[in-house]
Amino acid sequence: MRRRLVSDRAKCTGCMNCQLACSFAHDRRWQLGLSRLWVRKKEELGWSEAVVCRSCEDPRCVRACPNGSLSHDGGGLLLDEEGCLRCGDCIRACCCGALRADPEGLPLVCRLEPGIPPCVAACPTGAIWVEEESEGGPGGCPEARR
Repeated sequence: MRRRLVSDRAKCTGCMNCQLACSFAHDRRWQLGLSRLWVRKKEELGWSEAVVCRSCEDPRCVRACPNGSLSHDGGGLLLDEEGCLRCGDCIRACCCGALRADPEGLPLVCRLEPGIPPCVAACPTGAIWVEEESEGGPGGCPEARR
C-alpha cells in the first residue's frame, strides 16, 4: 500500500493550522516557512487549498536529483541532508509545486511518517487526510492521471 496526503479545496478555510503543526513537528518552531506543505489562497476567487506532496508513484523530484540524495519509500520522501547539493532541481521538478526550500536551500520534504500526520490532526475542517492505495494506482502527479 502506498500512502499519500490529499487535500480538498472545498473544505479548506485557509487558517494555516496545518502549516504551523507541520513546522512545529519537524523543527520545533511555529514558522510557516518551515512547513512541508503550504496554503495557496486565491482571495479574488474565494478559495484556499493546502498544497501537499502527492507521493507520486514515479516522482519527478526524485528523478531530478543529480546525486541520488532524494528518494521515495512508498509513503513520503526521504532526503540525505548531508549529500544534498541544495541545487533546487527537485523543487523545480515537483509536478504539483509542493516542494520548497528552507532558508539554507535544503528541500523541505514530506516524510509522511506512520500514523496521523500533524497537518491532518491540526486541520479543523478535515480538508487534509491520508489516503492509502494499492501500488500501481493512478499515482499522485497530474501527469500520471493522463
